[in-house]
This record gives sequence, structure tokens and C-alpha cells, in this order.
Amino acid sequence: MKNNQFAAVLAGLLLVSTLITCFQIFRYTFAVIKARSLQPRLIAVNSSRNLVQSLINDTLEYSKRNPNPDMNHLLQQVFPEGHPTLGTSTTPSKPATK
Repeated sequence: MKNNQFAAVLAGLLLVSTLITCFQIFRYTFAVIKARSLQPRLIAVNSSRNLVQSLINDTLEYSKRNPNPDMNHLLQQVFPEGHPTLGTSTTPSKPATK
């Protein structure tokens, strides 16, 4: 009798292990399908991000070559914490009165 109980316990553990493995396989399969369906959207987002970053870099280069107070005002709206290439405003200050 002892051998039959041991075999039954082993068979039960094998069944539980098989069910858990099948569940994990199904979860993995559906996760891969979802990841593949999201990949085109990820590519589009990265492309848009690169385009915007390029536009910002070109704008910063333009503002370095052609200082304009209006351009600096726009760049300060994009970079509220300040950008190292912005520097100070190019608007003339009032002359000191004596």
C-alpha cells in the first residue's frame, strides 16, 4: 500500500506541475502576441520623438546664430527650467541713471 500512495502523490505533483506549466505557456504566448501588436505603435512614437528632438535642436541652433527675444521667449516655454544653450535674454537693459 505504501508504494501506491507514493506513486499517487508523485502523479498528483506531476499533474499540478503540468497544469502550472500550461498556464504559464498560455500567458507567455498572449504576452508575445500583445507585444508584437504594439511594436508598430512604438516605432511611430520613437519616430515622432526623434522628429521633435531634431526640430528643437535646429531651433536652438537658429537662436544661437540669430538672437531674437521672441525666439528666446518660445524656447523658455519649451525649457522652463532653462537650457544651457539659451543663456540670458538678448533684450537691451535700461541704462543706469546717475
